[in-house]
Amino acid sequence: MLGLDPETIEARLPVIARFADIGPFFERPVKLYSSGMQARLAFALICHVDADILIVDEALAVGDSAFSQQCLRFMRAFRERGTLCFVSHDTASILALCDTALWLDHGVVQAVGPARMICRAYQEALNTERRGGYTAASQVHAVIDTALDEPACQCVATVGDFDPQSPWHGYLGAKIVSVEIGLVDAPDCRTFYQGDRVRLAVTATSEQEIISPIIGFSWKDSRGQEIFGSNTLAALSDSEILLAGDQMYVEFLFALPILCSGVYTITVAISEGDQFDHIYHHWIDEVFTVTIETKPAITGLMSIPCHRKIRPGL
Repeated sequence: MLGLDPETIEARLPVIARFADIGPFFERPVKLYSSGMQARLAFALICHVDADILIVDEALAVGDSAFSQQCLRFMRAFRERGTLCFVSHDTASILALCDTALWLDHGVVQAVGPARMICRAYQEALNTERRGGYTAASQVHAVIDTALDEPACQCVATVGDFDPQSPWHGYLGAKIVSVEIGLVDAPDCRTFYQGDRVRLAVTATSEQEIISPIIGFSWKDSRGQEIFGSNTLAALSDSEILLAGDQMYVEFLFALPILCSGVYTITVAISEGDQFDHIYHHWIDEVFTVTIETKPAITGLMSIPCHRKIRPGL
């Protein structure tokens, strides 16, 4: 139906099955699938046909965070060779994937233009609809004055186990052999609070001569958006060389920021080159899964330590 001949379908079936990741249900009648399984299989299929245009309607709403990230990686790669039409109410996903946005309201075009501008206008319209229930600060009669040293919210992170079977890609001129995470003062602790000093240690082994090696990490949300990260690019000179069999050990120390509640993943990689011209030897997605609980809820991808001091009438 999608224009593939039987031989091509047979050759691509194993890859489609791995992408859908629905286990033994792949061999069972589709009528036994849940709606989520159907969506996963449908997305896996369209990822492996030779299309020029990809239309996706809220596909990221199904599956776990790993599947959502897999879909995002595919769509970003697809944009390099085709046209992506992504339909969603999630402005964060629109901004992550789209350059141009079209805003529809009950089938009527409201605006077309740069994604950031259209998403801002859409959000302003939503806020205007809700403004009827808004109470201005000047109408608050009670005095609310919290202590200046009391944090406005609490962020707790729980880190899962290292996953040696995480998806990866690269030329394997060097391999990441170990990744550890813990507190600076308690390496075995896997529960962190905002402001805690976290230590991420990465060990890599070179399989060949590597000129200007770079090791880095990236902390991503469930949609694959990079929240923060770092690498050794600024710390190592261009003349740094790893000989075959050499090991490279790096520690990244950072304070845990205040993040939205949700599931996050940590990606690590070793590459060769510089900021503008490099190749990846070993890129591993989702080596750790991190569950964040933040109370009360925050707005945006992350927050900063903030203290509340409210006086009516000001």
